[in-house]
Amino acid sequence: ILIGGKVFDKDTKNSIPFATVSIEKIGLGTISNYDGVFSLRIPINYVGSNIVVSHLGYQSLSVPIEILEGNVYNLYIQPKYIPIQEVFIRNIDAKGIVRAAIENKANNYKDSDIYLTSFYREGVKQNNRYLSYSEAVFKIFKSSYDKGVEYDQVRLLKSRKLELSDRRDTLIVKLKAGIKGALDLDIIKSMPDFLDPEYMDSYVYTKADIVALDSISAYAIKFEQKSNVTQPLFSGTLFIDVKSLALIGADFGINPDYVEHSANLFVTKKDRKIKIRPEEIKYTVKYIQQNGKYYIHHVRGDLNFRVRERRQLFSSNFSLFLEYV
Repeated sequence: ILIGGKVFDKDTKNSIPFATVSIEKIGLGTISNYDGVFSLRIPINYVGSNIVVSHLGYQSLSVPIEILEGNVYNLYIQPKYIPIQEVFIRNIDAKGIVRAAIENKANNYKDSDIYLTSFYREGVKQNNRYLSYSEAVFKIFKSSYDKGVEYDQVRLLKSRKLELSDRRDTLIVKLKAGIKGALDLDIIKSMPDFLDPEYMDSYVYTKADIVALDSISAYAIKFEQKSNVTQPLFSGTLFIDVKSLALIGADFGINPDYVEHSANLFVTKKDRKIKIRPEEIKYTVKYIQQNGKYYIHHVRGDLNFRVRERRQLFSSNFSLFLEYV
């Protein structure tokens, strides 16, 4: 039988991407997509069992399979609030914390080469209609964090691609994406200017809060370019482990005030008849800890553009996403 549903946060009513949906006590399940939607084929002999919906930071929800059969249910899971140890902070130097995170890189990240198996996907939409979607599984030779990304190697294990539009309806635009684009977002290994001590003076760093990120107490450090810097730089929030001073996550993007002037950073090839204006560029990066060392775990990029052909009155919205786990 086929069951399906959509997973929501019970408090905010927002959909929850990448929630795990599985049958109790056996290794059969799936995950919800970016919109919180899932579908799962269940062997008929398990129809009397329950499925369990779970996600990091939420209480698990158990639902009888039989009530989902033939219906699409909205499932609401309750956030699980994790108390963190009280921390007293006085005169925190936000920029100093970021510098310390970079200086402690050798202690917090793997100093030897490893192999990773990873899932990658990307898609392109025009006016909310998919033009293409592709996904792949890769074996990645990940060189140590004291080497650059140029030492990393990738072997394709399996892939598929869907072209969902007539090529005559598409525009000749090539954007910087692909698996290399995802690997370049390992910001500890391929440091952007807001982490590079040589360029940090172009930014202002402020401490926003102490938060619990995957049950780890972390400094939330906000950053933005200085007012006298006018070229398009980044802004966002860095999450740095209070104890180890490891960078464990980041939400960032091109400064919205200057994003319109950043097209040359992302467009590698385009038709001369086309004018491209970036509208929003944002990224999420997370690291996971194993045996005392952190590894790149999840990367998400969302790039939105407005595209207009010469002599055309109206423009189209193009959006590209890339994701690596």
